Amino acid sequence: MSGFGINWRWGTIVTAALGFLLAISGANAQATGLGFMPITDFSGSWTRRGDTPSTFEMPDEGPHTIDTAIPHHGHCVVVDPGVFHPFACPEGITENRESNAWIADTSNPILQDWTREALEKNREGEEAGIPHLSFQQNCKPSGVPQVMNLRYQLVLLQDADQTTILYENNQQIRRVYMNEEHPEGLPRTWYGHSVGHYEGDELVVDTIGQVEFTELDRFGTLHTDALHVVERYKLLDENTLQIVFMVEDQKAFTMPWRGVATYRRTDYGFPEFICAENNRDTMAAQRFAVPTDFTPDF
Repeated sequence: MSGFGINWRWGTIVTAALGFLLAISGANAQATGLGFMPITDFSGSWTRRGDTPSTFEMPDEGPHTIDTAIPHHGHCVVVDPGVFHPFACPEGITENRESNAWIADTSNPILQDWTREALEKNREGEEAGIPHLSFQQNCKPSGVPQVMNLRYQLVLLQDADQTTILYENNQQIRRVYMNEEHPEGLPRTWYGHSVGHYEGDELVVDTIGQVEFTELDRFGTLHTDALHVVERYKLLDENTLQIVFMVEDQKAFTMPWRGVATYRRTDYGFPEFICAENNRDTMAAQRFAVPTDFTPDF
C-alpha cells in the first residue's frame, strides 16, 4: 500500500507538471510523442491579396518597409461584372491599363546612406524606362522577406519538429525547425536557417544566415550578413492569413522595421512552375541564361 501511495502521488505530480507545461506552451498546442503540435491549423493554399500587388502592406505603426513614392498599378483588363479574369481591373477602373514604374520612396528614415543610394539608382532607372528586375524575374530564390511578395500559392505543412513552407513559384521550399536554437557557424544559404515556435495562436519564425546578395522587396532594397528576420503567422479568420514580420540589420538600416503580408485562401491546385525555361522579357526582347549546374550531386 505504501508503494502504491508513492506511485500515485508521483503520478499526480507528473500530471500536474505536464498540465503546467501545456499551459505555458500556448493555448494552441497539444503534447505528442515528438513534442508540441499546434491546434491552429494553417493548412490549405494561400495567395497574396490582389489589392497589394508585389509589395508589402504597412504596419499599424512604427518604422516600416519601403513604400511607393508614386502609387503602382499592375496590368489589368476590364471585364463584365461577375466574369472571372486573372487580370481583371479593380472596381472603378473603366479602361484597360498597363503597369507603371516601381518608384521607391527613398526618404524612408530606415535607410542608411549606402542603402538609400542603391535604391535611388534603381529609382532613376525605373523613371528612365529601365525596369529593375527582381530575383523572381531572374528565376532566382527570393529570400526572406521578399518571398512573401510572390503572387503565387503558399502552403504550410505543420509537424511537431518541423514546419515546411512550400511556394508554388519554382517549387521553392523553406524548412522551419521547431523549438530549436540556431546552431553556431551556419553556412549562408538563399533562405538561411529558420527556427520556430508557437505563441498563443501565432506561429513565430526566426531566420538568420541568408546570403548577402538577395533583395528585401520589389524595389531592390539591399541588406548585409547581419540580416535577421522574424515572421509572425496568424489567422484573422478562416479565409485570411496575415504575416507580420520584423527586419533587423544594423549594417544596412538605422532601426528595425516591419511589414505586413496578407493572404487569402484559394482552392487552386499546385501546378509545376518552371521559371528558367523560356524566360525572356518580351517587351525589350531580352533573354536570360538558364541556370545550369555542371557539378554532379554524387
